[in-house]
Amino acid sequence: MTNRARSILMSCVILASLLAGISIYLNNQIDIQYIEGSITRGYSSLNELAADSDVIAVVKVNKKLDHWVSDHLPAFNLEATILTPVFQSKPEETIIITQIGGVMEFEGKKVNRQFKDDPPMEIGKEYLIFARHNDIGTYTIIGGP
Repeated sequence: MTNRARSILMSCVILASLLAGISIYLNNQIDIQYIEGSITRGYSSLNELAADSDVIAVVKVNKKLDHWVSDHLPAFNLEATILTPVFQSKPEETIIITQIGGVMEFEGKKVNRQFKDDPPMEIGKEYLIFARHNDIGTYTIIGGP
């Protein structure tokens, strides 16, 4: 086999590998599907939001704990550490935050469902939260003005 033929063959193999990789990548992409509606109350002022909060603090999200789907609505729990307590919290306290959203099977394909005005909190990031204690013993972020 000549050098030119060997070079053409190698180029074809590399091109085929790239095309296969791109195809696999595109097939594994998950579309974001925004859920209509909102769980926020629509507070008219920061004072009203603060008055309705059980906890106000700057937190750092440590990890995702679990994920479930109920009635076509995905949800998940996050572990967060309180960095700066503002109201009803202590430094270094660990809390669990429940959020709506996540990846699920819907009509035969995987989709990432979430509220447009309440995107999922990201691991390793810090947030100022206004939260309420809920019925399952975790906290839910409540909306702002």
